[in-house]
Amino acid sequence: MFRIARLFLPILCICIMTVSIYANSIIFHDIDFGDVPVGNDSIPNIKMLSFIITNISDKRVLIEHMVESDHYPHEIAIKGNKIGFSPGPILRYFNGPLEIGVNSEVRMNAYYQSNFLDDISLSGSKLGKTVYIYYRFEDEEFYYEDSVKFYARSVPSNGIESFGFKYSFYACENDSKFISDDFSVTVLNTSEYDLKIDSVQVSIEGKNIKENNLTDKYGNISNLLPINGLLRYKFDYNFMNFEKSVGRVKFFSSDVAGLGKTFTTIDSTIVHLDVSQSDGKLYLVNRRITFNQGEKVNIPLRLLSCNNQDYFVDTIYISEDGLPESYRILPPNDKFPIRINSDSIYYVDIEIDSDISFVREKKLCAIFRNSNGDLYERCLDILIAVLSPSGVNENEIIDKPFLIYPRPASDVIRIKSLSERIQQIDLVQLYDLFGNIVFRGNSEFTELSIPVNNLSNGMYFLQIIAQGQAYNFKIPINR
Repeated sequence: MFRIARLFLPILCICIMTVSIYANSIIFHDIDFGDVPVGNDSIPNIKMLSFIITNISDKRVLIEHMVESDHYPHEIAIKGNKIGFSPGPILRYFNGPLEIGVNSEVRMNAYYQSNFLDDISLSGSKLGKTVYIYYRFEDEEFYYEDSVKFYARSVPSNGIESFGFKYSFYACENDSKFISDDFSVTVLNTSEYDLKIDSVQVSIEGKNIKENNLTDKYGNISNLLPINGLLRYKFDYNFMNFEKSVGRVKFFSSDVAGLGKTFTTIDSTIVHLDVSQSDGKLYLVNRRITFNQGEKVNIPLRLLSCNNQDYFVDTIYISEDGLPESYRILPPNDKFPIRINSDSIYYVDIEIDSDISFVREKKLCAIFRNSNGDLYERCLDILIAVLSPSGVNENEIIDKPFLIYPRPASDVIRIKSLSERIQQIDLVQLYDLFGNIVFRGNSEFTELSIPVNNLSNGMYFLQIIAQGQAYNFKIPINR
């Protein structure tokens, strides 16, 4: 197992852009979305902000994983108010390590979706989320754990609202064909009147998007905005170069009945397109591989080349540690070397089986070779869990459908769902022997970490609620 080093953080207040700085390491900021007006019955209102991580160290940083923990009831998220991340480079955290070069930064897009006036917002408080970030330096196996906080509040709308999605793409130099061609700014009618859009003011920065037209949700050209309706001003994506491109739209509207009601709103869609030059990459949709003892499972692996040149993959392998699982590359892509043309993705299926049960973190690696004969090893950390009624290693115990480890815990308790049926953890609560709740959280994903380095030694009770069912466990803590 990898070692986790927890960096102690100061107590943070609810404020805008509170900076967290870790000496000779990485810099990022807390995000406060502020007051976000609610949407209408058709669609929630959405506010997006950039979340940037900067590497100020003299080494390359690898961010291996991120775990989210909401600090508001899951029922609020089900009804439509939620803090999260939009598609873009954030997906690379769950599919594989994200590299941050020396004196470089990566950008992802956080959003708050405002659908109704929840009790927390009505009380004047804000919804909160903590995201735990696990990273290491390129020449180390020692992992660090840091965290960032997000805040938001829903407020009443003032008649019409607008929002545009903000995208960040890290693509190969010839990768523009993989970028979405649907960029738009959406306007919502949250008033009590049927409206029409009288005019729009459009401004564009950058060369990658160009004006199109105002359409309804079915794609038809229209300027009518009925009660609880929506319209979208669309832009065409036209890749020219790697840059930031902004499409800003200001909407001017009035009521259809001629009552003299007028409303205006403005927002923008932003495309950050940055070149990614890398000597071969691996992508894996799910790095948690779970199957039953004596059965087989297939792992779909994707190989990608950047740097505007062809590559060869000389071998693909899973790190050995003495455990007798077996694996093989399935035909027809089992002949090495594998040639990967520039600006292309190659798919390989790997079959794994085992006659004994175990849970281990391993590495899935590939050796890339460029046209000059230079070799590059690229690896992903994976978790292999082979299930058996007899259980597994005493420090890594599977309590179906969860893997909870280590036991006893000293710094952090890790929870991983091992069931495809459970796609998120609705609620986790940790109690001491007196019945006091010492931790409460949840996750939109299938993993969660509970920091316990400030708790006293002893026995604790862990309750996990997922898919409407409660699971209870005893967890010893020995620091």
